[in-house]
Amino acid sequence: MARGLLQQLIVGALFLASAAHSLKLELHAHPGSESKKKERCVRNFVGQETLVVVAAKVDGHKGDGMMVNIHIRDALGNEYAKPRDVVGESRSVFTSHHDAAFDVCFENILTSGRRPTPSFRNVELDIDIGADAKDWSAIQATEKLKPVEAELRRMEELTLEMVREMDYLRVREQKLRDTNESTNNRVKWFGIGTTWLLVALWAWQIMYLHQSRKRGTLESDLLLSSFAEAHLSTLSERELVQYDKLLDENDWDIYYWATQSEQQQQQQSQSSPSPSPSSSSPTTITDDVNQNDIITSNSHDESSSSSSSSSPSSSSPPSEWPRSTAGSFRPLYRPVPPLWRDSDILPLLRQHVASRSAVGGRGLAFMPPLPS
Repeated sequence: MARGLLQQLIVGALFLASAAHSLKLELHAHPGSESKKKERCVRNFVGQETLVVVAAKVDGHKGDGMMVNIHIRDALGNEYAKPRDVVGESRSVFTSHHDAAFDVCFENILTSGRRPTPSFRNVELDIDIGADAKDWSAIQATEKLKPVEAELRRMEELTLEMVREMDYLRVREQKLRDTNESTNNRVKWFGIGTTWLLVALWAWQIMYLHQSRKRGTLESDLLLSSFAEAHLSTLSERELVQYDKLLDENDWDIYYWATQSEQQQQQQSQSSPSPSPSSSSPTTITDDVNQNDIITSNSHDESSSSSSSSSPSSSSPPSEWPRSTAGSFRPLYRPVPPLWRDSDILPLLRQHVASRSAVGGRGLAFMPPLPS
C-alpha cells in the first residue's frame, strides 16, 4: 500500500513538472486603445547579465477582429521586446541589464466594432533563464563536443548560476539586515526622545500647577488652581504662552481682571469722573510696590468716603463678595491692559469664573485635590 502511494506521488510530481514547463493563459478581448491596466502579466526574477528566452504561442488568425500585443519590461523601466499583433509562435531573446524582476505582459484588443465569437485567444508561454535558455544541441554540434562533455558544461553553468544566486541572496540579506538595524535604531531614539519630551511636558504642567496653587492670596489660589485643573491639559501652545506670562502679573490684578464684567466697567465710567493720570490705575503692569501703593491709597480713599456717608453708594457695582467683615465694601475696578484685553487666555479665565460663580455654579470654596 505504501509502495502504491509512493508511485502515485511520483506520477503527480512528474505531471506537475511537465505542466510547469509552460504556462497557458486565456486572453479576453477588450474594446478601446492600449492600456496597462488591462494587461495580464507574468513576473519572474532574473540576475544581471543573464540570458532570457521568452517563447509565446498564440492561437487564432489575423483578421478575426482581435490583436494580441506582447510587452516585455523590467521593474526599473527597461524595455526588452514589444511585438505587436502576434499570431502563432513568437520568440524574444534578451540579456538582462540589472538584478531585477521582469514582466511579460499580454493584451488582447478588439479591432472591429462587432465582437467575435469566441472573443478570446489562448496563449502558451514558456520562459527559459540562464543555462536552460541555451540551445545545447547547437552548441554541441558547433563545438564538436561529446554528449558527456556537453552535459558537464551545462551542469557547470547551472552550478555557476546557483553560486551567483547565493551571492545575490547574501548581499540582499545584508541589505535587509542593515535596513532592519537602522530602523530599530531610529525607533529606539524616537522612543527615547518621546519619553524625555513627555517628562518635560509633565514637569512643565507640574510647574504651572504649583504656580497656580501657590499665589499668596486665597482668592487667586482658588481661582487659578481650579482653572489649571479644568483647562491646563487642553490649552494650545499660544494659550500656554499667554498663561505663562499671565502668572507673572500681580495677584489682585489677575483676580479683578477675571471677576469684573463689562457691566461693571460701564457703571464705573458713569458713576466716577475720569481720574487724572497720576491717580488712575496704570494700563500696563508696573512695579509691585507702586501697584500696592496705588491699591492701598485707593482703598483708604474709598473707606473714608464710605464711612462719611450714612449709607453705601447705590451705584457701586455688584461683585462676588460685596461685603467684608469691616462693613460696606466697594471692590476696586482695575482696567484691563490692551495686552490682556485682546488675548485668548483672559476670556477663558472669565468663562471659568462665570461657570464656577456662587450664583448658578459650583463655587470656588475649595481648591482641587492634588493629582496622585
